[in-house]
Amino acid sequence: GIDTAHPDRSRTPARVLAFGEVSAVLAFDSVPGAENWVIKRLPVFVTEDEARSHKELAARYVDLIARAAGVDVQPTEFSIVPARPGLVVFYAAQQRLPPAHIGSAVLRWASDAECLVFFDAVLQRVEKVWLFNRTNGNGLELALDSQLSNWAIVSQEDNPRITPDTPLAY
Repeated sequence: GIDTAHPDRSRTPARVLAFGEVSAVLAFDSVPGAENWVIKRLPVFVTEDEARSHKELAARYVDLIARAAGVDVQPTEFSIVPARPGLVVFYAAQQRLPPAHIGSAVLRWASDAECLVFFDAVLQRVEKVWLFNRTNGNGLELALDSQLSNWAIVSQEDNPRITPDTPLAY
């Protein structure tokens, strides 16, 4: 029941947290149990079979990035929602992280030196994927969208100190 033109006026109101090229990141603050989650509205499909195929591919991708390449991925749940005949929506849900921990926001509060450490930490994760692609013999290659908004610091602190050991999630 999401009104894509006015998510805040939907049957279940949604707050837009961010937009990507093919996604919108939503929060459903009024839904009990959803207040600690972000829901990414991703591509739409014509049939449930197409959406299921995409769901399987997305789950495999997340598994390979984490297990085979060794990049920590924020735990992700995928859902398929038939919206109307000929329109099936694909969603990904992740636990909400503090907004200040999202990579693009880190640039606003971290020192220049910490930003450089953060950049280096992101590039080390990208390098893990590059090494996987170079050394895996089955022809499978992985890719990351490495923009900073896809990375987050994992910490209980509001503004954690950023060191080479600071945990990051993709």
